Amino acid sequence: MEFSRELREDVMSGDITVSFRLWRRPKVREGGQYRVGPVKIEVDSVELVPFASITAADIRRSGERDRESLRQRAAHAGPIADGTLLYRVEFHLVESPGTLSTGRQDADVGRSCRIARAGPSAVYMLRHRQGCR
Repeated sequence: MEFSRELREDVMSGDITVSFRLWRRPKVREGGQYRVGPVKIEVDSVELVPFASITAADIRRSGERDRESLRQRAAHAGPIADGTLLYRVEFHLVESPGTLSTGRQDADVGRSCRIARAGPSAVYMLRHRQGCR
């Protein structure tokens, strides 16, 4: 899952545990694990809810200060009225930088380097960001 730059740190610290998305169909699945920077989150639930039914607690859990800021952030995909259906995605942190094993990190870099060597133009940036040899 992708998060706005200003929300990423709170997602990675576990402070944000709910996200609302204006999708035509779900792009994540329950039980799915997704990288967010150096951490991994696992989706607990995905459900359609009308915008008007979003609680104050969920607004706080999504990292927004009020309903209108949530409406503005989610509206990048289209206008949101009170009856607009949004996907409510609840998730939790399953892997933080402190719990990643060195072997796993090395394996991820090794895999990325192999991918980078396989397609020179498409993944040029990947090779240089990961520090491949």
